[in-house]
Amino acid sequence: MAALGRALRAVARHRVACADCKNGEFCPMGFELAERRAWTEQTREDVVRQQVRDEREEQAWESDRDRRSARRRASDWRRVEPAVRRTDRERAQRPADTDSPNTHTSVPLEPIHVSR
Repeated sequence: MAALGRALRAVARHRVACADCKNGEFCPMGFELAERRAWTEQTREDVVRQQVRDEREEQAWESDRDRRSARRRASDWRRVEPAVRRTDRERAQRPADTDSPNTHTSVPLEPIHVSR
């Protein structure tokens, strides 16, 4: 953008100072400045198009990565789901004659003093 602004200002400054360019005719310098301005505009458009292509390519890559990651997570879950469900069922069962789900997880009601 800065280069295009400089090119436009150079053409404008030259047209104000040059009698031929004021009348709508190009002198050799005015013609060269106009060509450079057009080249700069085209280069800027090319850069913008390339940036758009790069952004789309990056978005496609990220989307593909996210899909692969989601498939991997789903596959991992399908692999461990039976064991998780079994563990949950076992955890929910309460042993006979206890209030806790497991006999080894009773919580003491009084402080325990550990001596060394």
